[in-house]
Amino acid sequence: MKNETIKYSLVLLVITAVVALLLGFANYFTKDIIAEMSAKNETAARERVLIGVDYDEEIEVNDNLWKYVLGENGKEPEIVGYAVMASGNGYSGTIKLMVGLDKNLNVLGVDIIEHTETPGLGDKAQGVVSPQFVGKGGPFAVTKSVAAKDNEVQAISGATITTKAVVDIVNNAINLVASDR
Repeated sequence: MKNETIKYSLVLLVITAVVALLLGFANYFTKDIIAEMSAKNETAARERVLIGVDYDEEIEVNDNLWKYVLGENGKEPEIVGYAVMASGNGYSGTIKLMVGLDKNLNVLGVDIIEHTETPGLGDKAQGVVSPQFVGKGGPFAVTKSVAAKDNEVQAISGATITTKAVVDIVNNAINLVASDR
């Protein structure tokens, strides 16, 4: 009985070691590809949230903030927009957004880059919640009322926590840009 326990323990140890080694190799060979795809997705998200903004130069302030500058005919360059990558906790985990702002800190667009929310509800936030910010300035609040006011975002039925998380993330993004000015 004792020898059998040792034998099974060793077999389990070998199997675990082999699987860990395979996972390590998979991570080693795919990490660069994953990082490249992530960078492309973030660039595409910045373009989606800045639709309609004409700019000459993108200036990366830090890993989460970009300024967009337009310089006309030798004049002093003017900031015409911002893109902010921000994240926060939703119902099931982290929600990562890209928020586009104009020079007056009005929202140009909100793009949900990744989430771990309930399937369907997290995706619904992209189509239902995100458009409610466009053209408005914060701070924003969540409402369950069908007649949302200017700075209110109507919650998705059954996903109030997700809606509140998105609103908080957008408010934090606006505050980040306001503090950097």
